[in-house]
Amino acid sequence: MRGNLWKSRNPFDRQKIVLLGRAIAAKLIEDPIGFVAFHVDGDRRWADRASSENVVKFAEFVSTYVQPGVHNALRRQRARHALPATDEDIAQAGAAALTRLLRLTPFRSIEAWLYQNTAEARRLCQATCGRHVEKIDRWASDRGALDELDDPKAELCLGSEHHLDLAQRAFPADEVFRANKSYAAAVIGLLDCSDLCAALARTHV
Repeated sequence: MRGNLWKSRNPFDRQKIVLLGRAIAAKLIEDPIGFVAFHVDGDRRWADRASSENVVKFAEFVSTYVQPGVHNALRRQRARHALPATDEDIAQAGAAALTRLLRLTPFRSIEAWLYQNTAEARRLCQATCGRHVEKIDRWASDRGALDELDDPKAELCLGSEHHLDLAQRAFPADEVFRANKSYAAAVIGLLDCSDLCAALARTHV
């Protein structure tokens, strides 16, 4: 489905949204443990984050479609394995599962994170038009500025075809985290998931 269908109010989209909620729920209760990362743009400047409609709508989507899906899937799972399935058991296991649904929310949009890769953005701009190099250099000196733009995507000559390069090539994660804005909030949200931290720890030898 297209990226924003999850928040549609069109009755014709409801079945697809139900299926999305069920798919997320199935992943969250997987054995071994499952996680879902869900990208939702804030659609606001970071300074106006409290008014983000998308954050509110995502919470509504989770409570309306994902949480019931998790509870139903847990009941079926526990019935297959002859495990206790009281309402309290399901509520506790469901709450734990929902902590593994990880919302990643750049403000205003994903470009506010991607354009933080100023070295790569500078290289791409020079190869494209060269008109935005000074602006990119200013962002490198003030990492928090990108979160306060009304439309980061419109600031540069780079289209979505460069997103993968910006994300993968030497992304300055530590510097962006220290700006203490939407990227830092997302990272802290991941660190707050104890199951994720434990799973990552198991990958170290």
